[in-house]
Amino acid sequence: MSKSKKILLGTGVVLTLAIVVGGVWYWGAPKELLPIDGEEFLKANPNPSQRQLEQFLKNQEEVYRKDTYGGATPEETLNLFIAALKAGDTDLAARYFLPEKQEEIKRQLKQGLQSGGVEALLESFAAEQRGIQLDDTSYRFRSFSKKLEADFIVDLILNPLNREWKIESL
Repeated sequence: MSKSKKILLGTGVVLTLAIVVGGVWYWGAPKELLPIDGEEFLKANPNPSQRQLEQFLKNQEEVYRKDTYGGATPEETLNLFIAALKAGDTDLAARYFLPEKQEEIKRQLKQGLQSGGVEALLESFAAEQRGIQLDDTSYRFRSFSKKLEADFIVDLILNPLNREWKIESL
């Protein structure tokens, strides 16, 4: 076999392997690793090329890797979030959420400051909270607001890229 045929065959094998591994990683990725605005990306690119997918995933992985807001434990993240809310800092409080949710949460928290919802949330977590480890990478806190007679549930997940806990939902 000639040298050029060996190089071409080797390149083909490496490229095929990269495509297969990328596809398995993307479609088999855990929920917490789905890319930011992934639904919007797929709506805008219903049949994205492999290169587009790889670049998109690379960019989003970097966002998660560099996101340093959160704690080493679920309790630490929740306490940081509560401290930011007590200070009225909705921008900081929103940073403890998953990156793809931060803008929407920031808006909701600002509304919650005006409506009294944030006050009820803080009251409920000051009174009593219970936490339970759901699995190795997810945790749930539950508290009850007597003022609103409502449960508050905070779900957190572990960012596997930097080992910080992030709020997934409230």
